[in-house]
Amino acid sequence: MQRTAADIGYSAREETLARYAKALSHPVRIRILNFWKNRPVALPEN
Repeated sequence: MQRTAADIGYSAREETLARYAKALSHPVRIRILNFWKNRPVALPEN
């Protein structure tokens, strides 16, 4: 795959999805999300 200097012009949605995919690209990050997903949530009292 050859890189190019030309502007490809991704949409805002594509840019956002790419950032999420990059953030989740490591298996440990997926484990951390699953860990937090399965924990009870303690909300502060007002």
